[in-house]
Amino acid sequence: MASTTMDSNTNDGRDRLSELPDEILVHILSFLPILDAIRTVLIRRLDNLWTLLPSLNFNDTEYFKPENWHTGEIDYGEEIPHFARFMRNVLMFHKRVSIDKFLLHFCNIDMREDESSITDIKSWIRFAIDRKVKELNVHFGYIVFDSILPCCIFTSQFLVKLELLGCKIEQLSQVQMRSLKILSLKYVEVENKVLNKIISGCSSLQVLALAEIYELEKLRFSVPSIEKLYITFDSDLLLDCPNVKILNILFSSMPRLQVVDVSSLREVSIWSCDGIDEIDELFKRFCNVEVIKFYDESFQQLIFQEQYFPQTRWKRLHIESWAKEDLLFGFCIVLRNSPHLEELIIICNAPGRDLGVTNDFNVLSSCVMPQLKTVIIRGYKVPCQGLLQLAEFLLKSSVNMEKMVILPSMYEPVVAEEFKFVKQLLSFPRASSNARVIFGSEVY
Repeated sequence: MASTTMDSNTNDGRDRLSELPDEILVHILSFLPILDAIRTVLIRRLDNLWTLLPSLNFNDTEYFKPENWHTGEIDYGEEIPHFARFMRNVLMFHKRVSIDKFLLHFCNIDMREDESSITDIKSWIRFAIDRKVKELNVHFGYIVFDSILPCCIFTSQFLVKLELLGCKIEQLSQVQMRSLKILSLKYVEVENKVLNKIISGCSSLQVLALAEIYELEKLRFSVPSIEKLYITFDSDLLLDCPNVKILNILFSSMPRLQVVDVSSLREVSIWSCDGIDEIDELFKRFCNVEVIKFYDESFQQLIFQEQYFPQTRWKRLHIESWAKEDLLFGFCIVLRNSPHLEELIIICNAPGRDLGVTNDFNVLSSCVMPQLKTVIIRGYKVPCQGLLQLAEFLLKSSVNMEKMVILPSMYEPVVAEEFKFVKQLLSFPRASSNARVIFGSEVY
Protein backbone atom coordinates (compact mmCIF):
# COMPACT_ATOMS: atom_id res chain seq x y z
CA MET A 1 0.00 0.00 0.00
CA ALA A 2 2.85 2.37 0.86
CA SER A 3 4.37 1.74 -2.54
CA THR A 4 1.09 2.57 -4.28
CA THR A 5 0.79 5.85 -2.38
CA MET A 6 4.30 6.89 -3.30
CA ASP A 7 3.67 6.17 -6.98
CA SER A 8 0.47 8.20 -6.99
CA ASN A 9 2.25 11.16 -5.45
CA THR A 10 5.02 10.95 -8.02
CA ASN A 11 2.78 10.59 -11.07
CA ASP A 12 0.57 13.58 -10.32
CA GLY A 13 0.35 14.71 -13.93
CA ARG A 14 2.67 17.69 -13.49
CA ASP A 15 5.10 18.57 -16.29
CA ARG A 16 8.20 18.69 -14.15
CA LEU A 17 10.44 19.35 -17.17
CA SER A 18 8.60 22.61 -17.83
CA GLU A 19 9.09 23.65 -14.22
CA LEU A 20 12.88 23.57 -14.47
CA PRO A 21 14.57 26.93 -15.11
CA ASP A 22 16.23 27.54 -18.46
CA GLU A 23 19.71 27.47 -16.92
CA ILE A 24 19.23 23.92 -15.65
CA LEU A 25 17.83 22.71 -18.96
CA VAL A 26 20.70 24.25 -20.90
CA HIS A 27 23.13 22.53 -18.53
CA ILE A 28 21.40 19.20 -19.22
CA LEU A 29 21.57 19.78 -22.97
CA SER A 30 25.30 20.44 -22.73
CA PHE A 31 25.88 16.74 -22.02
CA LEU A 32 24.33 15.69 -25.35
CA PRO A 33 26.13 15.42 -28.69
CA ILE A 34 25.52 18.59 -30.67
CA LEU A 35 23.16 16.88 -33.16
CA ASP A 36 20.98 15.47 -30.38
CA ALA A 37 20.95 18.79 -28.55
CA ILE A 38 19.66 20.53 -31.67
CA ARG A 39 16.97 17.88 -32.20
CA THR A 40 15.44 18.81 -28.85
CA VAL A 41 13.96 21.82 -30.68
CA LEU A 42 11.04 19.45 -31.34
CA ILE A 43 10.25 19.42 -27.61
CA ARG A 44 8.05 22.44 -26.86
CA ARG A 45 9.58 23.34 -23.50
CA LEU A 46 13.14 23.10 -24.84
CA ASP A 47 12.39 25.01 -28.05
CA ASN A 48 15.60 26.88 -29.03
CA LEU A 49 17.46 26.48 -25.74
CA TRP A 50 20.24 24.67 -27.62
CA THR A 51 21.26 28.08 -28.97
CA LEU A 52 22.45 28.96 -25.47
CA LEU A 53 24.82 26.02 -25.09
CA PRO A 54 28.01 27.04 -23.24
CA SER A 55 30.13 24.47 -25.13
CA LEU A 56 30.19 23.59 -28.82
CA ASN A 57 31.72 20.26 -29.78
CA PHE A 58 31.98 19.62 -33.52
CA ASN A 59 33.38 16.12 -33.85
CA ASP A 60 33.12 14.46 -37.25
CA THR A 61 33.21 11.01 -35.60
CA GLU A 62 30.02 11.86 -33.72
CA TYR A 63 28.41 13.61 -36.67
CA PHE A 64 29.03 10.78 -39.14
CA LYS A 65 27.60 7.96 -37.07
CA PRO A 66 25.72 5.54 -39.38
CA GLU A 67 22.51 5.95 -37.38
CA ASN A 68 22.47 9.63 -38.31
CA TRP A 69 22.02 8.75 -41.99
CA HIS A 70 19.02 7.02 -43.50
CA THR A 71 21.14 4.81 -45.79
CA GLY A 72 23.55 3.82 -43.02
CA GLU A 73 26.42 4.38 -45.45
CA ILE A 74 28.55 7.52 -45.60
CA ASP A 75 30.66 8.89 -48.41
CA TYR A 76 32.94 11.19 -46.43
CA GLY A 77 34.16 13.03 -49.53
CA GLU A 78 30.66 13.98 -50.62
CA GLU A 79 29.50 14.82 -47.12
CA ILE A 80 32.20 17.41 -46.29
CA PRO A 81 30.09 20.27 -47.74
CA HIS A 82 27.11 18.93 -45.79
CA PHE A 83 29.11 18.98 -42.56
CA ALA A 84 30.38 22.50 -43.29
CA ARG A 85 26.84 23.72 -43.97
CA PHE A 86 25.66 22.18 -40.70
CA MET A 87 28.39 24.01 -38.79
CA ARG A 88 27.65 27.34 -40.46
CA ASN A 89 23.97 27.05 -39.54
CA VAL A 90 24.69 26.14 -35.92
CA LEU A 91 27.03 29.10 -35.47
CA MET A 92 24.63 31.45 -37.21
CA PHE A 93 21.79 30.62 -34.80
CA HIS A 94 23.87 30.36 -31.64
CA LYS A 95 23.01 33.24 -29.28
CA ARG A 96 25.25 32.91 -26.24
CA VAL A 97 27.49 35.96 -25.79
CA SER A 98 30.43 33.94 -24.43
CA ILE A 99 31.29 30.25 -24.62
CA ASP A 100 33.36 28.06 -22.33
CA LYS A 101 34.60 25.47 -24.80
CA PHE A 102 34.90 25.11 -28.57
CA LEU A 103 36.10 21.79 -30.02
CA LEU A 104 36.75 21.27 -33.70
CA HIS A 105 37.79 17.66 -34.45
CA PHE A 106 38.33 16.24 -37.93
CA CYS A 107 39.32 12.60 -37.52
CA ASN A 108 37.56 10.93 -40.47
CA ILE A 109 37.31 13.69 -43.05
CA ASP A 110 40.14 15.53 -44.78
CA MET A 111 39.11 19.17 -45.03
CA ARG A 112 41.97 19.76 -47.47
CA GLU A 113 39.87 18.09 -50.15
CA ASP A 114 37.59 21.13 -50.21
CA GLU A 115 39.34 24.50 -50.75
CA SER A 116 36.40 26.49 -49.44
CA SER A 117 36.73 24.64 -46.14
CA ILE A 118 39.96 26.51 -45.33
CA THR A 119 38.05 29.79 -45.27
CA ASP A 120 35.30 28.12 -43.24
CA ILE A 121 37.72 26.79 -40.64
CA LYS A 122 39.26 30.23 -40.11
CA SER A 123 35.83 31.81 -39.71
CA TRP A 124 34.73 29.09 -37.24
CA ILE A 125 37.79 29.67 -35.08
CA ARG A 126 37.29 33.45 -35.26
CA PHE A 127 33.72 32.89 -34.12
CA ALA A 128 34.99 31.12 -31.00
CA ILE A 129 37.56 33.82 -30.28
CA ASP A 130 34.94 36.56 -30.76
CA ARG A 131 32.72 34.75 -28.24
CA LYS A 132 35.53 34.95 -25.64
CA VAL A 133 36.06 31.19 -25.63
CA LYS A 134 38.03 29.86 -22.64
CA GLU A 135 39.03 26.47 -24.05
CA LEU A 136 39.84 25.93 -27.73
CA ASN A 137 40.66 22.49 -29.12
CA VAL A 138 41.45 22.16 -32.85
CA HIS A 139 42.26 18.66 -34.08
CA PHE A 140 43.12 17.97 -37.73
CA GLY A 141 44.47 14.42 -37.32
CA TYR A 142 48.07 13.26 -37.37
CA ILE A 143 49.05 14.75 -40.73
CA VAL A 144 49.86 18.46 -40.62
CA PHE A 145 47.10 20.58 -42.08
CA ASP A 146 48.77 23.37 -44.08
CA SER A 147 46.10 26.01 -43.63
CA ILE A 148 47.27 29.00 -41.59
CA LEU A 149 45.54 29.34 -38.26
CA PRO A 150 43.99 32.79 -37.72
CA CYS A 151 46.34 35.04 -35.75
CA CYS A 152 43.50 36.11 -33.46
CA ILE A 153 44.05 32.88 -31.50
CA PHE A 154 47.40 34.14 -30.26
CA THR A 155 46.11 37.51 -29.07
CA SER A 156 43.07 36.24 -27.17
CA GLN A 157 42.81 37.61 -23.64
CA PHE A 158 40.20 35.02 -22.62
CA LEU A 159 41.73 31.69 -23.65
CA VAL A 160 42.68 29.58 -20.63
CA LYS A 161 43.40 26.31 -22.45
CA LEU A 162 44.58 25.83 -26.05
CA GLU A 163 45.08 22.45 -27.74
CA LEU A 164 46.23 22.16 -31.35
CA LEU A 165 46.84 18.88 -33.21
CA GLY A 166 47.95 18.46 -36.81
CA CYS A 167 48.30 22.19 -37.48
CA LYS A 168 50.88 24.51 -38.97
CA ILE A 169 51.78 27.74 -37.19
CA GLU A 170 53.58 30.28 -39.35
CA GLN A 171 55.14 33.65 -38.49
CA LEU A 172 53.27 35.63 -35.84
CA SER A 173 53.61 39.39 -35.51
CA GLN A 174 52.25 39.39 -31.97
CA VAL A 175 51.55 36.85 -29.21
CA GLN A 176 49.72 37.96 -26.10
CA MET A 177 47.63 35.40 -24.24
CA ARG A 178 47.66 36.65 -20.67
CA SER A 179 45.03 34.22 -19.37
CA LEU A 180 46.38 31.04 -20.98
CA LYS A 181 47.32 28.41 -18.40
CA ILE A 182 47.49 25.20 -20.49
CA LEU A 183 49.07 24.92 -23.95
CA SER A 184 49.17 21.58 -25.80
CA LEU A 185 50.76 21.24 -29.25
CA LYS A 186 50.84 17.82 -30.93
CA TYR A 187 52.09 17.04 -34.43
CA VAL A 188 52.40 20.75 -35.03
CA GLU A 189 54.77 22.33 -37.54
CA VAL A 190 56.32 25.44 -36.01
CA GLU A 191 59.78 26.98 -36.09
CA ASN A 192 61.79 27.17 -32.88
CA LYS A 193 61.76 30.96 -32.78
CA VAL A 194 57.96 31.06 -33.29
CA LEU A 195 57.44 28.49 -30.54
CA ASN A 196 59.63 30.50 -28.17
CA LYS A 197 57.64 33.61 -29.04
CA ILE A 198 54.39 31.82 -28.22
CA ILE A 199 55.71 30.58 -24.88
CA SER A 200 57.07 34.01 -23.96
CA GLY A 201 53.72 35.60 -24.82
CA CYS A 202 51.84 33.48 -22.26
CA SER A 203 52.70 35.13 -18.95
CA SER A 204 50.31 32.90 -16.92
CA LEU A 205 51.20 29.59 -18.58
CA GLN A 206 51.40 26.72 -16.06
CA VAL A 207 51.31 23.55 -18.19
CA LEU A 208 53.12 23.07 -21.50
CA ALA A 209 52.66 19.83 -23.50
CA LEU A 210 54.67 19.27 -26.68
CA ALA A 211 54.46 16.07 -28.72
CA GLU A 212 56.26 15.39 -32.00
CA ILE A 213 56.90 19.04 -32.80
CA TYR A 214 58.50 19.04 -36.23
CA GLU A 215 62.09 20.35 -36.37
CA LEU A 216 62.17 21.09 -32.64
CA GLU A 217 65.87 21.18 -31.67
CA LYS A 218 66.06 23.47 -28.65
CA LEU A 219 63.56 24.19 -25.94
CA ARG A 220 64.69 27.18 -23.91
CA PHE A 221 62.42 29.26 -21.75
CA SER A 222 62.50 30.85 -18.32
CA VAL A 223 58.83 31.75 -17.92
CA PRO A 224 58.50 31.49 -14.11
CA SER A 225 54.84 30.41 -14.17
CA ILE A 226 55.43 27.18 -16.14
CA GLU A 227 55.51 24.35 -13.62
CA LYS A 228 54.72 21.28 -15.73
CA LEU A 229 56.34 20.24 -19.00
CA TYR A 230 55.20 17.19 -20.98
CA ILE A 231 57.37 16.41 -23.97
CA THR A 232 57.45 13.63 -26.58
CA PHE A 233 60.20 13.68 -29.20
CA ASP A 234 62.17 11.41 -31.55
CA SER A 235 65.24 13.53 -32.38
CA ASP A 236 68.04 15.15 -30.39
CA LEU A 237 66.83 17.93 -28.13
CA LEU A 238 68.40 20.53 -25.85
CA LEU A 239 66.37 21.31 -22.74
CA ASP A 240 66.95 24.50 -20.76
CA CYS A 241 63.99 25.18 -18.45
CA PRO A 242 65.19 26.38 -15.03
CA ASN A 243 61.74 27.00 -13.55
CA VAL A 244 59.99 23.75 -14.48
CA LYS A 245 59.00 21.68 -11.43
CA ILE A 246 57.36 18.62 -13.05
CA LEU A 247 58.81 17.00 -16.18
CA ASN A 248 57.30 14.13 -18.19
CA ILE A 249 59.51 12.79 -20.98
CA LEU A 250 58.50 10.22 -23.59
CA PHE A 251 61.23 8.99 -25.93
CA SER A 252 59.64 7.62 -29.08
CA SER A 253 62.90 6.37 -30.64
CA MET A 254 66.59 6.67 -29.67
CA PRO A 255 67.29 10.40 -29.36
CA ARG A 256 69.79 12.23 -27.19
CA LEU A 257 68.46 14.68 -24.62
CA GLN A 258 70.90 17.35 -23.51
CA VAL A 259 69.80 18.88 -20.21
CA VAL A 260 71.27 22.33 -19.55
CA ASP A 261 69.27 23.59 -16.57
CA VAL A 262 66.38 21.97 -14.69
CA SER A 263 67.39 23.28 -11.29
CA SER A 264 63.81 23.68 -9.97
CA LEU A 265 62.75 20.14 -10.89
CA ARG A 266 60.91 18.19 -8.17
CA GLU A 267 59.29 15.38 -10.14
CA VAL A 268 60.26 13.55 -13.34
CA SER A 269 58.59 10.73 -15.29
CA ILE A 270 60.46 8.85 -18.00
CA TRP A 271 58.74 6.73 -20.66
CA SER A 272 60.71 4.73 -23.19
CA CYS A 273 60.16 1.67 -25.36
CA ASP A 274 63.51 1.86 -27.15
CA GLY A 275 67.06 2.61 -26.11
CA ILE A 276 68.06 6.09 -25.00
CA ASP A 277 71.48 7.39 -25.92
CA GLU A 278 73.61 8.11 -22.86
CA ILE A 279 70.73 7.43 -20.46
CA ASP A 280 73.07 7.19 -17.48
CA GLU A 281 74.47 10.65 -18.09
CA LEU A 282 70.92 11.95 -18.41
CA PHE A 283 69.86 10.09 -15.30
CA LYS A 284 72.48 11.84 -13.16
CA ARG A 285 70.69 15.14 -13.78
CA PHE A 286 67.62 13.75 -12.00
CA CYS A 287 69.23 12.46 -8.78
CA ASN A 288 68.08 15.42 -6.70
CA VAL A 289 64.38 15.33 -7.55
CA GLU A 290 61.87 14.23 -4.91
CA VAL A 291 59.74 11.99 -7.14
CA ILE A 292 60.90 9.85 -10.04
CA LYS A 293 58.80 7.48 -12.14
CA PHE A 294 60.02 4.95 -14.70
CA TYR A 295 57.68 3.45 -17.29
CA ASP A 296 58.03 0.78 -20.00
CA GLU A 297 61.71 -0.09 -20.46
CA SER A 298 63.33 3.09 -19.16
CA PHE A 299 64.34 1.58 -15.80
CA GLN A 300 65.84 -1.51 -17.43
CA GLN A 301 68.05 0.61 -19.69
CA LEU A 302 70.03 2.03 -16.78
CA ILE A 303 73.51 0.60 -16.28
CA PHE A 304 73.33 -0.66 -12.72
CA GLN A 305 76.92 -0.50 -11.64
CA GLU A 306 78.11 1.20 -8.50
CA GLN A 307 80.43 3.59 -10.31
CA TYR A 308 77.59 4.78 -12.54
CA PHE A 309 74.81 5.05 -9.97
CA PRO A 310 75.15 8.07 -7.64
CA GLN A 311 73.39 8.81 -4.37
CA THR A 312 69.85 10.11 -4.84
CA ARG A 313 67.54 12.34 -2.83
CA TRP A 314 64.41 10.57 -4.07
CA LYS A 315 61.48 10.42 -1.67
CA ARG A 316 59.14 8.55 -4.00
CA LEU A 317 60.14 5.92 -6.56
CA HIS A 318 57.58 4.48 -8.98
CA ILE A 319 58.67 1.71 -11.37
CA GLU A 320 56.16 0.32 -13.87
CA SER A 321 58.00 -2.05 -16.16
CA TRP A 322 57.99 -5.28 -18.10
CA ALA A 323 59.33 -7.99 -15.80
CA LYS A 324 62.83 -9.27 -16.49
CA GLU A 325 64.71 -11.81 -14.45
CA ASP A 326 67.56 -9.40 -13.69
CA LEU A 327 65.25 -6.60 -12.51
CA LEU A 328 65.91 -7.41 -8.87
CA PHE A 329 69.58 -6.56 -9.30
CA GLY A 330 68.59 -3.04 -10.35
CA PHE A 331 66.37 -2.67 -7.27
CA CYS A 332 69.34 -3.55 -5.07
CA ILE A 333 71.50 -0.79 -6.51
CA VAL A 334 68.69 1.75 -6.27
CA LEU A 335 67.85 0.95 -2.65
CA ARG A 336 71.50 1.09 -1.65
CA ASN A 337 71.74 4.62 -3.00
CA SER A 338 68.36 6.04 -1.94
CA PRO A 339 68.48 6.72 1.81
CA HIS A 340 65.73 9.38 1.63
CA LEU A 341 63.14 7.08 0.05
CA GLU A 342 59.68 7.27 1.70
CA GLU A 343 57.51 5.44 -0.84
CA LEU A 344 58.34 2.60 -3.23
CA ILE A 345 55.87 1.44 -5.90
CA ILE A 346 56.74 -1.48 -8.19
CA ILE A 347 54.25 -2.61 -10.86
CA CYS A 348 54.72 -5.49 -13.30
CA ASN A 349 53.31 -4.94 -16.79
CA ALA A 350 53.61 -8.64 -17.66
CA PRO A 351 51.36 -10.51 -15.17
CA GLY A 352 52.63 -13.92 -14.18
CA ARG A 353 56.33 -13.09 -14.54
CA ASP A 354 59.00 -13.58 -11.89
CA LEU A 355 61.49 -11.08 -10.48
CA GLY A 356 64.28 -13.60 -10.51
CA VAL A 357 66.73 -13.97 -7.64
CA THR A 358 69.99 -12.21 -6.79
CA ASN A 359 72.86 -12.56 -4.32
CA ASP A 360 73.18 -8.79 -3.98
CA PHE A 361 70.92 -8.62 -0.95
CA ASN A 362 73.82 -10.04 1.03
CA VAL A 363 75.63 -6.79 0.32
CA LEU A 364 72.61 -4.89 1.68
CA SER A 365 72.46 -6.85 4.92
CA SER A 366 73.71 -3.86 6.94
CA CYS A 367 71.81 -1.26 4.88
CA VAL A 368 69.05 0.68 6.64
CA MET A 369 66.11 2.40 4.94
CA PRO A 370 65.47 5.12 7.56
CA GLN A 371 62.63 6.98 5.82
CA LEU A 372 60.75 4.26 3.93
CA LYS A 373 57.11 4.07 5.08
CA THR A 374 55.08 2.62 2.21
CA VAL A 375 55.81 -0.20 -0.23
CA ILE A 376 53.38 -1.33 -2.94
CA ILE A 377 54.24 -4.28 -5.20
CA ARG A 378 51.70 -5.36 -7.81
CA GLY A 379 51.39 -7.85 -10.65
CA TYR A 380 54.10 -10.45 -9.93
CA LYS A 381 53.30 -14.13 -9.75
CA VAL A 382 53.25 -16.08 -6.52
CA PRO A 383 55.34 -17.99 -5.53
CA CYS A 384 58.25 -15.75 -6.47
CA GLN A 385 61.55 -16.13 -4.64
CA GLY A 386 62.78 -12.77 -5.88
CA LEU A 387 59.71 -11.09 -4.40
CA LEU A 388 60.32 -12.84 -1.09
CA GLN A 389 63.93 -11.63 -1.13
CA LEU A 390 62.83 -8.06 -1.71
CA ALA A 391 60.08 -8.19 0.92
CA GLU A 392 62.43 -9.72 3.53
CA PHE A 393 65.05 -7.02 3.02
CA LEU A 394 62.53 -4.17 3.15
CA LEU A 395 60.85 -5.45 6.32
CA LYS A 396 64.20 -5.96 8.04
CA SER A 397 65.71 -2.62 7.04
CA SER A 398 62.80 -0.15 7.12
CA VAL A 399 62.67 1.11 10.71
CA ASN A 400 59.69 3.41 10.00
CA MET A 401 57.71 1.08 7.76
CA GLU A 402 53.94 1.56 8.05
CA LYS A 403 52.62 -0.80 5.39
CA MET A 404 53.74 -3.20 2.70
CA VAL A 405 51.05 -4.02 0.15
CA ILE A 406 51.53 -7.01 -2.17
CA LEU A 407 48.89 -7.48 -4.86
CA PRO A 408 49.90 -10.65 -6.72
CA SER A 409 49.05 -11.46 -10.30
CA MET A 410 45.83 -13.42 -10.72
CA TYR A 411 47.50 -15.36 -13.53
CA GLU A 412 46.94 -19.07 -12.78
CA PRO A 413 46.80 -18.70 -8.98
CA VAL A 414 47.52 -21.80 -6.90
CA VAL A 415 45.98 -21.59 -3.43
CA ALA A 416 48.48 -23.96 -1.80
CA GLU A 417 51.43 -22.06 -3.24
CA GLU A 418 49.97 -18.72 -2.14
CA PHE A 419 49.50 -20.06 1.39
CA LYS A 420 53.13 -21.20 1.49
CA PHE A 421 54.26 -17.81 0.18
CA VAL A 422 52.27 -15.90 2.81
CA LYS A 423 53.58 -18.17 5.55
CA GLN A 424 57.16 -17.38 4.53
CA LEU A 425 56.35 -13.70 4.20
CA LEU A 426 54.95 -13.51 7.71
CA SER A 427 57.98 -15.26 9.18
CA PHE A 428 60.27 -12.35 8.31
CA PRO A 429 61.23 -10.03 11.19
CA ARG A 430 60.02 -6.44 11.01
CA ALA A 431 62.22 -3.54 12.05
CA SER A 432 59.14 -1.40 12.60
CA SER A 433 56.55 -2.45 15.18
CA ASN A 434 53.94 -0.47 13.20
CA ALA A 435 54.53 -2.32 9.94
CA ARG A 436 51.45 -3.96 8.43
CA VAL A 437 51.68 -6.53 5.67
CA ILE A 438 48.73 -6.54 3.28
CA PHE A 439 48.56 -9.49 0.88
CA GLY A 440 45.66 -9.18 -1.54
CA SER A 441 42.76 -8.19 0.68
CA GLU A 442 44.15 -9.66 3.89
CA VAL A 443 45.97 -7.60 6.54
CA TYR A 444 48.66 -9.22 8.72
